[in-house]
Amino acid sequence: NFNRMVQSMVGVELVMSQRMVIYYTFTVRSASGQGEFTLDVNHEAVSVELNSLHGDMRWDSNQGVEPEHPLARGLAALVGESYTLRLNSAGEVLAVEGLDMITEKMAGDVELPEGDNREMVLGGLKELAGEEAQKEMLGQLFGVYPIHPVETGDSWAVVDTSGSGPWNRLGSLTLNGLKGNQAPIGLDAEISTGKGGMQRSLGPIQVEMELTGAQTGRISLDLDTGWITRRQMRIDINGSYTLVDGPKLFSDKKMPVTMESIITWEPF
Repeated sequence: NFNRMVQSMVGVELVMSQRMVIYYTFTVRSASGQGEFTLDVNHEAVSVELNSLHGDMRWDSNQGVEPEHPLARGLAALVGESYTLRLNSAGEVLAVEGLDMITEKMAGDVELPEGDNREMVLGGLKELAGEEAQKEMLGQLFGVYPIHPVETGDSWAVVDTSGSGPWNRLGSLTLNGLKGNQAPIGLDAEISTGKGGMQRSLGPIQVEMELTGAQTGRISLDLDTGWITRRQMRIDINGSYTLVDGPKLFSDKKMPVTMESIITWEPF
């Protein structure tokens, strides 16, 4: 998962980038006659690279070195932790259970004292890796199956207007052909923040973002198992943000922001 954000503030351009790799194993616990599946999802390892105004950081759990950066200490708490995922036959995520306990453990390992700062970190972790956030993310990962038979060149709609998430997504998936037992599928969608924008913390300030962009992707589906063997997704976003809480110098100013995100899922 690679993310790059460029934001402008009173003529000064700030660039931040983050690359994070998480190794998962999925274990099917049960399958019902109605096509519902329960899986255990385990975090095997994690690595992170961060480049920001406050300096650079690199850490990899495979190297056996204790993390020093607060973000790395929080991510280190993921290693070895599991949660439960329930899917239906269309790939829709029915439930994600156990992640909120993991995010609390992550916040605890950052060793922040009780108070507003710890609550802010915990809220940020839940927003990034909590049950609702992961339900939305996993829904985009698994929710690629058409509800009726399709042939090469056929498309079917993908529409997300989640009440719990900040994004609206409208687009289509297309079966691009067959290659052996693999079915390549293309994704093309428009995304935007929901009504009222999306609030985020940027350091010590709170901002409201109004964003629009495009989401494209390539998915490879195994025809024997129905399992997604590889998925790469790119998101390009443009927009602006307005100060909600922070220095009065920036009040009522719309400041431009661009974001780029590349997410890749593949076997290891």
